[in-house]
Amino acid sequence: NDNDNDDSIQQYRRLNTNVTEFRRQLLKMKRHGHDQDIDIDAQLERLAQIRDAMQACTGDRITTCICGEQLFRRKASECYGNNYWCNRCFKTYSKDTYLYHCEVHKQCAYHQFGYDLCEECAMLLRTETDADNTAAVDGDNADNDNDRNGALQRIVHRLR
Repeated sequence: NDNDNDDSIQQYRRLNTNVTEFRRQLLKMKRHGHDQDIDIDAQLERLAQIRDAMQACTGDRITTCICGEQLFRRKASECYGNNYWCNRCFKTYSKDTYLYHCEVHKQCAYHQFGYDLCEECAMLLRTETDADNTAAVDGDNADNDNDRNGALQRIVHRLR
């Protein structure tokens, strides 16, 4: 029975990899203005719901950007032609390393010049975010003030 459970978790993880890649591609399409024929936002929301449901089954966590979007693990050379610096620890990394990259880019009000984390900071924030989520502020309404406060808290948290 444990083997069946392990197999199911592995299947969810493989499927989640596909969902994550599809979300990344949709974000790129939206960024480049290819959203005239389809409702990309609705597709992104549905994929986020699927991702969250699968992660609830596996116990896996994602690393999120200060804007709230999922950060995607990419080879730095796929995002930049040169080295990059981590937005948390501010160290410079080679284009041959991996980074966690936000696909929203300049369309975001919180990081007009992009947002990237090194692998170490991404894993650290993933762990800290899990701990913070268990002690999250109750009553977080979806109104604009709370959305802004939540975004500011994410920014401050990542700069600690």
